Amino acid sequence: MADPDITILVPTRNRPRDLLRLLSFLDHAGSRYPVGVLDGSDPAIQEMNVDAVRRFAFARHEAYAAESHLGMRCADALTRTRTPYMVFCADDDFVFPAALEECARFLDANPDHSAVLGNVLSLTYFKDKPVLRDGVLFDDAFRFVGYTAQDRFLQRALYFFAYTYLGTPPLYYGLRRTGVAREAFGHLRASMKYSAMELLSNTITLIRGKVAILPTIFGLRDYSCPATSEPIRDDPRTYLSADDIETLRPSFVAALAESENITTDIAARDIDLYLTQWAPPGWSSPHLASRPLTRARKLGMGLRLMESIFHPAALAARHGLPLATVSCLLRAQRAFVRDDARRPPASTG
Repeated sequence: MADPDITILVPTRNRPRDLLRLLSFLDHAGSRYPVGVLDGSDPAIQEMNVDAVRRFAFARHEAYAAESHLGMRCADALTRTRTPYMVFCADDDFVFPAALEECARFLDANPDHSAVLGNVLSLTYFKDKPVLRDGVLFDDAFRFVGYTAQDRFLQRALYFFAYTYLGTPPLYYGLRRTGVAREAFGHLRASMKYSAMELLSNTITLIRGKVAILPTIFGLRDYSCPATSEPIRDDPRTYLSADDIETLRPSFVAALAESENITTDIAARDIDLYLTQWAPPGWSSPHLASRPLTRARKLGMGLRLMESIFHPAALAARHGLPLATVSCLLRAQRAFVRDDARRPPASTG
């Protein structure tokens, strides 16, 4: 077997069961890629994670101080990553090994691209419904219909932002060239907020090359995780500050001037235009009314959950997924929800 060409980095904090679910899925799926678990959990939960990681030969546990800065953990791990490609995967999400292999082949064949990913499905389940808790719902929440392989950074970036507002897979979780990711995180500082890390990562990725989104399913994002409903997620001041943007701006200008062999003045103009798209003056996220959960919708969801339990081949066919991938996911998910039913929830900090 050839040496693995991808490293999966999994930042985690106080979600041991979610982490075990991800590692179990990768194990069931026969993943050959090394996994670095970047653990900033409380000490007692770190001990649980150490025991869990020992069960998987492909994984290594990297301990950090409790509540350590997520981005600095990623930056530190990247300095030790030796594979040509890397991918971040949140502890409560999934990335599909077969899709990673396809994406790595694409990067091998397209040296002008810095990142690639596929479509990402949302995952919903109901742990409090004894009859239906083993079932899952997949939805195509991030279907990408655009193009981000233009020759110039500004074109790529503006198109990417336009599609982001319409719904597109998150570039932050794409498969990237390790050198590009390492360069980006080398500019990160512990004082920066969460979205500064995403802004930094995505910007350097878009500056250093084109981005492709392949017609394949790349992974899943867990929409039933409690973190997705935290009200604080809708407060932009929590995740990005004007100071962070101004601190990062010179790095973006210098990188763009080098990549496109243009003057600093032209690079600065392009970066300024780009940054107004990231944080438009006076813009606030619209609060769209959610669809009412009617009796008909509840019945439809129940039928789809039952189908996933008793006829997973139909679930796989509907979303264009290999049955083997769906079977591995359901196996890990079933253990996850049943373990959760037996024990009180761990603190999420």
